[in-house]
Amino acid sequence: MARYLDDLAAMSDEQLAFRQGKSRSAYDFTYEVALVNRAMARRIAGEEAALEFDGWVVAPPEMCAKEPCARELRESCEAVIAAVEARGREGALAELTTPRGPSSPYEVASFLALHTMYHAAQLNYIQALHGDLEMHWTG
Repeated sequence: MARYLDDLAAMSDEQLAFRQGKSRSAYDFTYEVALVNRAMARRIAGEEAALEFDGWVVAPPEMCAKEPCARELRESCEAVIAAVEARGREGALAELTTPRGPSSPYEVASFLALHTMYHAAQLNYIQALHGDLEMHWTG
């Protein structure tokens, strides 16, 4: 999460809103990451968590600004961490029912990390398209 947030902070609002052709903006896919994180945090906590998309996720207007977008991502990641921690060491490996079959809170959290990094790479690509080839990670 920290690396993703570092890249978000380094980008301008114009870069974050950038679309070309049928591509999605960084706001759109960052909002998707947060949406999926929140749903999976609920699932890890044992609650029902349906995700239904009609096509690609599009960020609502209130999420198309850097600060609310970053806050939503940060809070959604914190929700996942809290849900896994609440399960405890044993519970993190317990069987969890998902629409794709049996899993565990640990496996779901691992997928969420992969999903986040997938979209972080898209942020890096948008940066490069705008001539920014710097590494913005702080640690």
